[in-house]
Amino acid sequence: MNTAILITGQYRPKVKNAKDLIQNIINIFKCEIFFHTWSDDVQTTPIEYHNRLVFCKEPTVNYHPISDIEWVGKHGKWKEYKDKKLLYNKTQNANKQLIGYADLLNKIPDHIDMCIRTRWDMMVSNKVDFKPWIQHAYENGPVGFMTRGGRRHDVNKLVPLTEEAQNDKYDDWYGYLPDSLIMHRREHFDTSLVTKLHSEKNLAPAEWGFYQVMSEPYGDIHTSIHGGAHIAR
Repeated sequence: MNTAILITGQYRPKVKNAKDLIQNIINIFKCEIFFHTWSDDVQTTPIEYHNRLVFCKEPTVNYHPISDIEWVGKHGKWKEYKDKKLLYNKTQNANKQLIGYADLLNKIPDHIDMCIRTRWDMMVSNKVDFKPWIQHAYENGPVGFMTRGGRRHDVNKLVPLTEEAQNDKYDDWYGYLPDSLIMHRREHFDTSLVTKLHSEKNLAPAEWGFYQVMSEPYGDIHTSIHGGAHIAR
């Protein structure tokens, strides 16, 4: 297993201790690391990351990744999101992260076969043991971590989604892959599928999009975990 940390999105200098967040992730996983951002954001990315930095032009999304696509999310609220245009503006560009991640995966060395994907502004817990989940992701399918304070999730505890929640189509995480931190075998993110879905104006956003690309094609192989990481503000 050759593992790499893959950090995507935009470096956010306004986030408190932004560089410390990156160093914390490096300290936790102790493996190779690569970064990705948009071409226009390279100059605002600290120079010390440039030798591991990959970039591309920010894509144009001339469709809405919920309201305009043919793909149907399995979550019970998908139709409501689509028909009522819930969080319409917030989700307008939320599939760009998959496009950027696909570009990064296409450009990292071939020997990398295990990936740990996260964002520049992510606080990852250094008080939990991720090693068993890296092995689980390698053997069974992608593992996604996310913390929601409003649901009383503790970032320093890893709690797998219950069997009841896994079968509840109205559970927050039903039918999508938590994307604060995702562990997966490289083969479980088909970059050509992302390109195809986007060209067909059919690529879903954020957690739905990661599920659409990384789990659904393989028979719902992902695991969802409460805890482990949350966005720093």
